[in-house]
Amino acid sequence: MKRILLYAICLSGALSASLGLHAQNDITSYRDFDYVRDINPWLSSVNGASLTTFASANLSRADIHWQYAKGGLVDYYQSPSASKTGGSVESYYRLSKRVVTYGKISYDHFYGHRMAGSAFIDPSRKPFDLTEDSITNVGNKERDTYNLIGSIGVDVYHGFSLGAKVDYTSANSAKYKDLREKNSYMDLNLTVGFYFPVGKAFSFGGDYFYRRNTESLRFSTYGKNDKTYKTLINYGGFIGEVEQFGGDGFTDKQNELPLFDEYGGGSLQAELRFGDFSLFNSFLMANRHGYYGKQSAYSIVYTHHHSDVYAYNGCLSLRSKNNFHQLLWNLDIENLKNDRSTYRLLQNESGSNYYQYYDAVKTGNKVWVNGTVAYRGYLGVKNEEPTWIIYTGMNIMHRKITAYYYPYYRRQSIGNAEGFVELSRNWHIFKGLFTTTVGGSYLNGHGDVCTDGTFMEPSDKQSFPDQMVTYLHREYEYLTSSQYSIEGSAKYAFTVPKTNLQSYVKAEIHHHKANETDAYMEGKDNNSITLSIGCTF
Repeated sequence: MKRILLYAICLSGALSASLGLHAQNDITSYRDFDYVRDINPWLSSVNGASLTTFASANLSRADIHWQYAKGGLVDYYQSPSASKTGGSVESYYRLSKRVVTYGKISYDHFYGHRMAGSAFIDPSRKPFDLTEDSITNVGNKERDTYNLIGSIGVDVYHGFSLGAKVDYTSANSAKYKDLREKNSYMDLNLTVGFYFPVGKAFSFGGDYFYRRNTESLRFSTYGKNDKTYKTLINYGGFIGEVEQFGGDGFTDKQNELPLFDEYGGGSLQAELRFGDFSLFNSFLMANRHGYYGKQSAYSIVYTHHHSDVYAYNGCLSLRSKNNFHQLLWNLDIENLKNDRSTYRLLQNESGSNYYQYYDAVKTGNKVWVNGTVAYRGYLGVKNEEPTWIIYTGMNIMHRKITAYYYPYYRRQSIGNAEGFVELSRNWHIFKGLFTTTVGGSYLNGHGDVCTDGTFMEPSDKQSFPDQMVTYLHREYEYLTSSQYSIEGSAKYAFTVPKTNLQSYVKAEIHHHKANETDAYMEGKDNNSITLSIGCTF
């Protein structure tokens, strides 16, 4: 029912808005939503106050899409056969000379076959992982994801603007085979900020950033089942402790347990304009902290974690009469530490049980470094419709993990570099706009699977911690093996007769292949097809 409602919103909202906005106009061009957004880097920042720099006519788009992907070249928590259906509506709208708004609503339904690996929806930036201890318990997973974004900027006095932005995501996920898990996910991002132009050559802004993220897990089995299910408490590098399902612990049978994250910080933005050039910079700094469990004297908090987060984005733009060039770069760094609680169950004078905590034990340290350097060009632009679109560059990733299980430790330091290129061409055909896109990428990684060691000589009663070798190698191969991808798409935009509604249909194919993998991977390639219909107004 929720899916049907969203699709109705997408289509009826787009239709009514387009009829109202364009009924009296002859459409001579097809405005590119991405171009309108990209030529002004302030519109992509987290600072809602900078929306007042929006200088185009109001523009919106809506779409419904379906995707199917199949192939074993996936990460350990992903599906080798998955489908996704969804829809979205987004809009830049100037309410008055002083007020500009941006809004987006989207919904995605995901259904994946033969999934296991992680109990989390996406474990890539988690302080630890809950990893299935067997590869035989694969089952289907289903997920519904809702996203709502609202932002407003108000010109208070001569360009000085105040604003706010809210980005809210909610998701529900379930696995349909034992050991079953149900996930309830919430992610809230809030910023409040200012924007201030200093003459025509310089402007700057700043904002306060707050984020709250919770993913709650509930584990269960179907009916009576004598089979034993175990989960690896994966501190990093797929080593840690194996926990048997049936009582309390990380996979508590009776209670839903949340992994809670809270971020607080701020960002600064500045733009310098000189002639046809402009230089935009944005720097964000935030502190992250959280825990897994329930904070109460009568329940257990199993872990605590904290990290520092830094992000930098830069954009050098050159604008001419019909061409627009951008050199883009960004870098984000996070250094996270995770501690395992030590506690004891005690009883007070009234006979009630409670938990007393002692010094925590460090279990993991994770460092992520990601960056991109890219060129984007819009060539032959007329009425916000480019003839050629070029996007090319390189992504880099480095990840360093150290997991501790005293006196043992495991280190993993891996990375990759991916070069990519995408080229699009617009053609006016049959009173419509036909767009062809081709692209490709090549990725190659470095680093060893892992390095194990000890801080001191183990005693005869100490043994190496539990591990999950299959998923260790599967993730390593997915992130570092030599691999390439090619993609192509065709899109036709047209005007619906007697409505002036700018609609489109689009088909896209993607082929991803690894040049060489080992036996731990389920396959060497992954192929997908995506079909979309939508409109701009």
